[in-house]
Amino acid sequence: MSVAATAKGAGTRAIVSWALFDFAGAPFTTLVVTFIYATYFTQAIAAEAIHGTVLWSRGVSFTALLVALCSPLLGALADRGGYRKRILAVTTLVCAAGSAALYWVLPGQVLRALACVVVANIAFEFAAVFNNAFLPDIAPRVRAMHFMLQREVVERMVAKHSTPEYGRLSVALQARFAMKKLFNVGSGAFRPPPKVDSAVVRLEPLAQPLAVNEDLLRKAFSARRKTLRNALPGLDFAAAGIDGGLRPENLSPADYARLSMNSIL
Repeated sequence: MSVAATAKGAGTRAIVSWALFDFAGAPFTTLVVTFIYATYFTQAIAAEAIHGTVLWSRGVSFTALLVALCSPLLGALADRGGYRKRILAVTTLVCAAGSAALYWVLPGQVLRALACVVVANIAFEFAAVFNNAFLPDIAPRVRAMHFMLQREVVERMVAKHSTPEYGRLSVALQARFAMKKLFNVGSGAFRPPPKVDSAVVRLEPLAQPLAVNEDLLRKAFSARRKTLRNALPGLDFAAAGIDGGLRPENLSPADYARLSMNSIL
């Protein structure tokens, strides 16, 4: 599979900034939460290793629980008020301050160490949540995708309506993508050779995908040998400008989108 993408609505600066922030946060989890300071806490700060391990685990678990409960609410508030950058900056500073405060923790100061770690870890996790919230705005938009699949599957994907290969898969994909079969790949191209041939297909996302009711599509093609009025009883085909005497494979994706707008299943 190959994917070609283009950045739309976000410049290189935004993408690089997001990546650098994500990269800069990696040492915190590696050095503080997982390996270095976690070991130092259990071996040097806590009175004995087993008790220190229990306390450390409880601190990390408390952090995870609190973040899981608060992240959806904080995310919704940030998106609604446009405060994502401000909250990201504040949580980053709190994480840095909590991490720096660990320098002054002495052996035996268990609660102080745990407090610093928990505060820093909560701030780090919140910062990660808000950093990831920028992804929909900066992520490149997929321009085209190429897949190599079994030839019969590709032929069903690109099939035109009123042909034997046309079916539910054809409609569902063609409602969202412009597709083209590029070429066949014989079984001899592989070692060991499979029993089927392959084909390469190109998918380009439509600028305006068609809205097709999945339940309608499923019911129609589960009775593809019946007429539409028998396969989908109760629908007003005339209102959608569709002949109810046709069979499901006779309708194009645009016809199914139009029928979906005039039906509630």
